[in-house]
Parts: sequence; structure tokens; C-alpha cells
Amino acid sequence: MWPDSPLTCALRSPRVRLGLVSALSIASACPIAEAQTAVGWGDLGGWQVDSPRVVAEITGHRRGIGIRYADGTYSVRGASAFAQAEIPLAVERVRDLSVGPTHTLVVDSSGSIRSFGSNSGAPGDPPGGGTFREVFAGFQNSVAIRENGTVLTWGSVGSGIPATLQGIVRLVGFANDRAVQAAAVSRIDGYHYYAGSDTTRWLGVPRFGTVEVGFGFAIHLDAEGTVRADWFDDNAPPPGALVPVGLGPCVAIAAGEAHALALKLDGSVVAWGANRSGETDVETPTGGARGVFAVGRASIVLDASDQLRFAGDRAAIDHPPVGALGAIIDIDGGGAHWLAVGPSGEVRAWGDGRFGRTQVPSGLPPIRGVAAGLAHSVALSFDGTVFAWGGLRDGESGAHDGSDVPEDLGAVTAVDAGEFHTIALEVGGTVRCWGSDYYGQSVPPNDLPTASAVAAGAHHSMAVLSSGRVRAWGRDGLGQSTVPASLAGVTAVSGGMAHSLALRADGSVVAWGHDRYGQATPPAMVKPCIAVAAGNSHSLALQADGLVRSWGRIHPGAFDAVVPLPARSTAIRAVRDSSIALLDDCPDEPLLNIPAACGCEVDGSDSDGDRVPDCIDNCIAVANPRQEDCDLDGVGDACQYPASAQDCDGNGRLDVCDLALARSVVDTDNDGRPDACEYALGDFNLDGVVNMIDLLRIQDRWDLLVAPENAIYDVVPDGVINARDAAFILSNWGNVQQ
Repeated sequence: MWPDSPLTCALRSPRVRLGLVSALSIASACPIAEAQTAVGWGDLGGWQVDSPRVVAEITGHRRGIGIRYADGTYSVRGASAFAQAEIPLAVERVRDLSVGPTHTLVVDSSGSIRSFGSNSGAPGDPPGGGTFREVFAGFQNSVAIRENGTVLTWGSVGSGIPATLQGIVRLVGFANDRAVQAAAVSRIDGYHYYAGSDTTRWLGVPRFGTVEVGFGFAIHLDAEGTVRADWFDDNAPPPGALVPVGLGPCVAIAAGEAHALALKLDGSVVAWGANRSGETDVETPTGGARGVFAVGRASIVLDASDQLRFAGDRAAIDHPPVGALGAIIDIDGGGAHWLAVGPSGEVRAWGDGRFGRTQVPSGLPPIRGVAAGLAHSVALSFDGTVFAWGGLRDGESGAHDGSDVPEDLGAVTAVDAGEFHTIALEVGGTVRCWGSDYYGQSVPPNDLPTASAVAAGAHHSMAVLSSGRVRAWGRDGLGQSTVPASLAGVTAVSGGMAHSLALRADGSVVAWGHDRYGQATPPAMVKPCIAVAAGNSHSLALQADGLVRSWGRIHPGAFDAVVPLPARSTAIRAVRDSSIALLDDCPDEPLLNIPAACGCEVDGSDSDGDRVPDCIDNCIAVANPRQEDCDLDGVGDACQYPASAQDCDGNGRLDVCDLALARSVVDTDNDGRPDACEYALGDFNLDGVVNMIDLLRIQDRWDLLVAPENAIYDVVPDGVINARDAAFILSNWGNVQQ
């Protein structure tokens, strides 16, 4: 609910909406705000972001997933018991992301590793330097691959990956909160190594290709589209290793804990293995799929429009990303579901759909704003009509058609929702309430005069009187309804679970009620405030300079902080244990996790026809719907590098990008190919040809055990430089490396 108060009308420009009180109001003196971006943080239960961004990778575990997009942005979903989802907004783009059971690892745009969450066994600072490419957050351990292909592991539980391995070009893995994990690394020479809680060994699958791992098995996709499996139980293969007979040519594979899925060449999806939570009950979307992923006991299918479709265990999926939602006029949440109003007054509802709270009635007129209770939803139209749906408990909102909204309710200027009740302010200033009255929250005092604003806490109600005084009623066990006697000059109020906030005309903030976590003790503000918002046990205030202040129980060590938002905020909202801010200023670069810069969502220009608007397209001259930018310099690969550019080490990034990004990648002969790629093909002297000189180098080291100084000559990895390596050189004889 983002109402306009007289103060916010006076302060904002026509396109900027400032301020929030905990009720939705209509103010005819203020023009309608343009669509803005809602950025959320905290425990955003049920939050879902419909994003057109191209997904590059999805990793995680049963209760948490990380999505990395092709443009380097990301989002994290899942329970945050160890704060592993609380990645600072300052980490704008990442090269790699891994969400583990107790901690999250990212490789930022500089190649440095950042760690978030529990550090008991997975310290945030890796014990070794270098520039990194990939990471894996295991169970109380961490694995990282440097740009030079070497391995770094740390933590209280071993990962099983030998620290002596070199030439690593890919790392995959999964871990759960039951101390089970599996990982695999692929070397530049095409060999794959498995390291799990059950065993460690080289995989018995063909060289090169793509490997994905579950617990006790691995699946492999070769260049011809054939899927094979390897497993480690001598008695019987696990369900995920039972590749369907006649699967046909495939283009992508994914493995969960005990199941697997494949994307076929015709766009159809096939899943097999354990089906404990419905994870193999996948459907091929209309128009075919573009990608497949698996996390724990869940399957994720990416359709042709880059939307995610899920099957199986939704424990992580129904928890939200810390991210942003564009084109928003108004937004509110009830703790497990969310409501938003789009630019044309349309209502979106998502999250947990129980009780009918996300079933928006058809035929609604254009809506100005919304309010969400625990099990019901409310909307206010431009003509002052209130609509409600969901609930069906204690009469808080009535049936899906809104029939329990009082029939005699007049035109309304403001509405708010508590957990099980609703409060509204009629045009003449009369306060109306309905729903649960267990604590007296739905029966306004008989002597209540006319009001100018209203708000609902979880189980109490408040009204700002025309005189600037505040009245409160309902639950008062922790003093949330005991208004300070001296409080006056109030313009807005907000109610939390058991505390209350008031904003005075001079911009000061007053709080009362439950203060166990300091939520009712506002810090000193640098600037006057124009909005307040109360959550379960934390509080927010929006200063006139657009900075958001937070205090109370937010997360450890952040009781009085300026929220590091990437742009000036225009409104705030506290929803139970989460926080929302609307951003309206146009940044120079698109905001974190926001698929469009300011105003881009209404810009129809698309010069190259790739479904990416020109205003955010990193290459408007060439169609590049994936927006690939392997060196993260803001210029799309399609415009920067020729189609013939090579990826000689098979790490999914062009060689020129490897060299541009990684200070540790060496190109001695300056031919645009990393030395490691040429070594792996047998060109040890970097002259562009595999010949007698290279064979003699093998002969000079015949039968030597592999050591760091001669590791490049063990091209067929068996720990000894021998006839196998010589045979590899002969097989490539005369090949000129273009």
C-alpha cells in the first residue's frame, strides 16, 4: 500500500512517488505514480519474480537455490536459517554462484570469492589467493576452481577432490543438510573425476562432453547427444542412473539427488529416477523447453520464454529470491503470498495459494492499491470500491467474490489489512473495520471522531485523527495499542506484530510497544522522514533524501543501518520479517536483479528482434537473446567477438574472455589461446603444430611420476608420463591449432 499524504504530494515530482503509511489511500491532489521497481530483502516467503532474463545456471539444495543469469545478475531463493540468502545488494554481478546447506559462495566480477552464511566449517576467506572461475558450496566445505585450472578446497569436512588436480575446466555438485554431497570436475583433456560422500574415482564415461552428478551416480552427455550413466554400487544402479532405452539425441542433462532429466533435440523433456516428491512428473511446455535443471528433489524446466516451470519438492522454490520486481504501482504481502498492482491497474497475486488468497476475481476495475492479510487479500479501486477474496476465516474478507465486505461501506480512501481483519477509511473520515474481533481489533471505539489515516497491525488497529492525535484499539499485551499521551502532530501510522510507529509532520518518528529487539527505539535520523513501516520485529523509515533506515531484528549485526539500495527509494513496506522498497530514480546501469532500466518496460524498440529492448540490449546490432557477455564488460559477445571465436578449454567462455578476465591465465605466445589449452592438445612448445619436438619432450620425461613442474606432459592422466601420452601426441600429429 503506497498512499499519497499531503506531505508526499508536496515533496515529490509528478513521476516520483514518496512515502508510505500502512494504509492505501486515494488523494485526488496527487497524480498517479509511474510504475517503479520493488526491491525485497529478508524472509520473503512466497515471493516469485517473473523475469525475462536468460538463465545460465541453477544450483542449490533441497531448501535453497541460486539462479545465475547470462548477464551476470542472479537471485537466491530458499530458507535462510544461516543467512545464506542475504547477499549484499552491492554484489551486483557474479561469474559463478553456489547455494549450499549452510553457506553461499559467489565469484564476483573481479574473480574474487565472497562467502555468506554460516562460517562453521566453511570460512568466508579462502586459504589461498588467485583469480577464481567456479565455486561449489558443499556440506561444511567449499571448493573453488582458479582461472589457471587448479583446485582450492577448505572447510571442516573434506570435499574428496584432490588438491593436486590441474587443468580443471568445469565443476558441478550438490549437497544437502544431511551431510550428503557429490561433486565432479572435468579436466581440459576431457576426463571427469567424481568425489562424493560415498566414493571418489575417475568416471567411466567417454572423454569430454558434459557430466552432471547425483548421489552415487553420474550422467554424461556426449557431442552426439547420447546420454550414459556411471554408478558406484556394485549391486544395482541407483534410480537416477537408469537412463531410458531409446532416449534419442539430447542437448542438455541435469541430475538431482536421485533423479535425472534430459532435454531432447526436439525440445521435449524426459525425466527418470526416484519420484519421492513428484520430481519426475515433468511436462514439456508448449513450444518446447530451452533448458533443464535439477535441485535436490525438484526438477526445473525452462520454457521458450525463459520462464521457470517446477516439479517435485517446492521447499526451496516457494521461498523467494532476494531480488526485484519491475513495473509496480503498489505491492503488499501477507507473509506467504504477495499482491501487486501493475501500470494499468491490473492485480497480480502469487505465492502460497491456499485459502484462495491468490485467486484474483475476474472483472476487477483498474485498481489503485492492495492490502494483504495472513489468509485474505484486499484491493481498492480508483472509485473507492473495496474488493476482497480468500480467507473464509473469522469473516475477515469473505468469499472469493468479496461478499463479506460490508454492504453499507461507502466510498473508501484508505484500506489496510491485519492478519485476520480489515480496516478502511471512508471519504467522510469514518473508520470501518470487519473480520476477526478476538482482541477487539474490529470494533472501533464508539467515541472515535473522524480520521485522516488508518493502519492495521497484526491484531490491533490505529487511526490518525483529524486533530493529529492517534487512537489505537485491539490487542495490547505488549503495549502496541497504548499510544503515548503526549503524541501529537501525526500524519501517518504503521502497525507491526506487537509494536507501532507514528510519523509526525516535522518528519520525526515515534514508536511504542514491544521493544525486545529494539524495534520500538528509532535511531537518530540524519534527515526528516516521510514514511514509516513496522514489521514483526523490525522497523523501517524512509528519509526525505531517499535513504531507507532499518532497525530491530533484521539479521545479526544490523540493528541500525542504512539499507544499501542501488538507487533512491520512494516508498517502503515491512511485511512480517521482510522489507520492500520502491525505487524510482533511473540509474546509469540496470539495478541488481532488475531486467530493465528505468522506463525500459514500456519502450517497444527492439532493433535486432531478439526480444530484448534496445534500452538494455548489450548488442543491438546482432540478435542475441541470451545477452551473453563472457568478459562482463557490458558489451555483448555478439557485437564484440566473431562467431568463429574459440572456446578451446570447453569451459563455456571464449578464450579471449578467459584472457581478458583472468590475470592468472597465461598466453605466452600471444596467439589468443591460453597456454593450458595448447598444452592439453600436445603443443608443448606453443608453435601451433603437434610434431617431433613435442614427442621428444614426452620421451625426455619417460616413466617420470607426475609433479607440478611436468604435469602438462601427462596428457592422458594416470600419474605417469608414458606410452599413453606418446600415443596421444601421435594421434594429434601435424594438427595445426587455429
